[in-house]
Amino acid sequence: MPGNWMDYPSASTPAVVEGRIYFVGSAAVAYCLDAKDGRTIWETKTLGAKHDHNRSSSPLLLDGRMIFSTDSRILALDAKSGEIVWSNAQAVGKEASPAIWRLGDKTNILCLAVAVLEGYDYYHSKFLCLDPADGRVVWSAPVSGSASTPVISGDLAVFCTADKTNGLAAYRISAERAKLLWSVPLMDWSTSVVVLGKHVYAIGGANTSDGFGEGKGRAVCVDSETGQVVWNEVLGKGAELASPVLADGKIIAEVGPWLYLIQADPAKYTLLGKANLDLAKWTSPALADGKVFLRSRQSVVCYDLEARKANAP
Repeated sequence: MPGNWMDYPSASTPAVVEGRIYFVGSAAVAYCLDAKDGRTIWETKTLGAKHDHNRSSSPLLLDGRMIFSTDSRILALDAKSGEIVWSNAQAVGKEASPAIWRLGDKTNILCLAVAVLEGYDYYHSKFLCLDPADGRVVWSAPVSGSASTPVISGDLAVFCTADKTNGLAAYRISAERAKLLWSVPLMDWSTSVVVLGKHVYAIGGANTSDGFGEGKGRAVCVDSETGQVVWNEVLGKGAELASPVLADGKIIAEVGPWLYLIQADPAKYTLLGKANLDLAKWTSPALADGKVFLRSRQSVVCYDLEARKANAP
């Protein structure tokens, strides 16, 4: 598909739903393809401004609508036709992706929006709750910039920000508001976190200077209720801008060219293994059917995580 040249390439992750592939290209054009043969079912006109930095907001499929953010607005498209159902210019964010939050029988959309003051201002941003029916803002809370996708566990929302003091932040969310519960100085623009039980696990910070030390990428475990840092391990250069995934009580993370396997255990940091796979920068692992899919600098690779278990006596 045609697109715009970017200094940092477009990095939106497609969504695959019921035999269709939904994605947003570098020119802010949304597409729907047939998953069997790649045939274009529909495509839109450009839905955002042309720029040369990055476009990585990934589409969310919800109730027959494709929801995603651009540098000019957040939109909901009809998944069958690609027609715009609603848009909201208060929620601007070409990098952060929206997330679903359900409260009782009510479904909401949570997202990080970058304030447009004079240019694209990361440091005056908003944490928003939107009504998926019409895109209106239900509540808003100020944050210090983020391209992180919120991770929700019950009434807790956690994400990383560009703030040197309040980098990793947790909010108590309700139907009326979001209130900052705690924060930890792990500053990272883009990584999302893992929540398991009563603990938050985050990996990042190597591209910034924060309270943990300049450019020292970290793996941290934080008590989700109190914000107490349970453990804090230096990973070094490369621990940045890539989100880990959780499987079988283990965290799978890309740390520069390395793939890390970390035990999700609040008792202590345990590195189960790591391998230099020449991975591409700033890409996140994808997991399906016991296999992990990764992008190296040369190709797409797949590793069977269950092979040793299947062959064990």
